[in-house]
Amino acid sequence: MKTKNELRLAQEENIQLKSQIRQVEEDSKLVKEEIILVEEENRKTKNDVRLSQEENRLVRAELRQVEEDARLVKEENRKTKNDVRLSQEENRLVRAELRQVEEDARLAKERNRELELAETQAQDRNNAASTRIAELEREIKLLQETNNKTEGEKRHVEDQLSLLKKEKRDVEDQLSLLEEEKRDVEDQLSLLEKENRDAYSQLLLSEDQVRVLQTAIAVLQEDKEGQAQKINSMESEKNRTEDKSRLMEEENQECKKNVTELSARLLSARDCAELYCKGARQDGVYLIIPGREGRLVSAWCDMTTDGGGWTVLLRRDNKVVPAVNFTRDWEDYKTGFGNASTEYWLGTEAVHQLTQPSPQTLRLAATNMEDDHRWALWSTFSVASESTGYLLLVDGYQEESTMGDVLIRHENLSGQKFSTLDRDNDLWSSESCAQYHQGGWWYSDCSDVLPTAPKNFLKTWYWKPGDSCPVYLQQLQLMTRPQNFPTCHQ
Repeated sequence: MKTKNELRLAQEENIQLKSQIRQVEEDSKLVKEEIILVEEENRKTKNDVRLSQEENRLVRAELRQVEEDARLVKEENRKTKNDVRLSQEENRLVRAELRQVEEDARLAKERNRELELAETQAQDRNNAASTRIAELEREIKLLQETNNKTEGEKRHVEDQLSLLKKEKRDVEDQLSLLEEEKRDVEDQLSLLEKENRDAYSQLLLSEDQVRVLQTAIAVLQEDKEGQAQKINSMESEKNRTEDKSRLMEEENQECKKNVTELSARLLSARDCAELYCKGARQDGVYLIIPGREGRLVSAWCDMTTDGGGWTVLLRRDNKVVPAVNFTRDWEDYKTGFGNASTEYWLGTEAVHQLTQPSPQTLRLAATNMEDDHRWALWSTFSVASESTGYLLLVDGYQEESTMGDVLIRHENLSGQKFSTLDRDNDLWSSESCAQYHQGGWWYSDCSDVLPTAPKNFLKTWYWKPGDSCPVYLQQLQLMTRPQNFPTCHQ
């Protein structure tokens, strides 16, 4: 019975084991299926990763292509903008050429009208030159007459001075005589007083004699007082004579000074420095002969600034009415124009002649609208001949100057030719500085100082060294003198 039960239990266990084995087999089968599914998913995942990597590669390739396309688009856009800019520049040049053609046509018409008036203008200029020559001859004659008259006045003053000196000597002689008479009277008075004392001491004298002696003493005392008054009067006359003599001497010295000035104005000199050496000391208009041809030129001479001897080349003053017109052609600037006593340009030919024989110094002096006065000095200055275009040479800016270096440091004018309305010698390729600023000057790419502009545009930059702001001016003078001044060559 026990065996059957054990057998039954063993069978049941066997059944359970088989069932478990089946279950394990089923589980194993499921696991294998899961493994297969996992492997399949793995393959799919790997495939997805590979596809994703491929997509990423394609995306990066597309991105690179997009970036390249963007670069090409930018390059094309830049080229297009450059083409547009070139097109605009060409249009601007075409318009500028068109304006230049129109301007040339206008100038040609104006030149045609000018040529029609040329003969009349030439005749007027000839008449003006003749008139000026006549005026200069009259002025020289007047100066000579004035000189002769001054010489006569000088001789008259000297004669009067001699008479006064003689009168002074006579008065001094009379004064000496009066003083001797005074001493004699005093001696007589002393004697009378002694006699009076003797008379009183002697009781033998009568009262009548005493009264006579007292009366005589009184008379002598009155004579003494009269002589003293006369001496005082003579001394006053002497003082008045000495004062009159001193005044006459001062008048004589002033007369000599005037004669010297007039003589200096009549003397021939090539510049104001030479006139200074010949005795001229007053600022004013003088006649100079800068060139060998002997042509007289009126110039303002500054005989007081920094030792004097300055020949003024250019003079501007906004207070002058009517203002001098500086918007002129080459020929006018060559010969000079204006009035030396107010506003004028000496002439480029005269400036050339002044600066050639000896090294020159250049001084620019100006006053702004607030009455602030400043100046600048250059140690070297010369202007070449007309064949070079009146080439400018300037150098050696002096650091003690109160105005900035407006000729070299910022806009270098040294080595530039002179420019006017009808001769454009500047470095501005598209326009003319002389036409733009309406005045002749040595322009580079224009200039930091505009000394020949119309009076409302008379200005400079670098009014103070290092200050580049523009400043409008009311007065300006450009002047020169030899470097070795005040050395005088007789």
